[in-house]
Amino acid sequence: MRTIEPGAVFELDWRRTGEADSIVRVELISDEAGNVLVLEHARLEAHVCMRYFGFWEPRLDEFAQAIGGERK
Repeated sequence: MRTIEPGAVFELDWRRTGEADSIVRVELISDEAGNVLVLEHARLEAHVCMRYFGFWEPRLDEFAQAIGGERK
């Protein structure tokens, strides 16, 4: 873990064989409608980054469904 702010942020090193190390940050931000989850996956080469869209999208959908929220 790189950063932990309970109830708000966690950030971790992401290591995968054959790829340069990257960083995943998940942040919860309160707004007038409730909470917004912000996912940032940084330090990726462009071709690797494009592959991760397919990885993260269904996981965010599953998370939204599990908590009774919606993805925007």
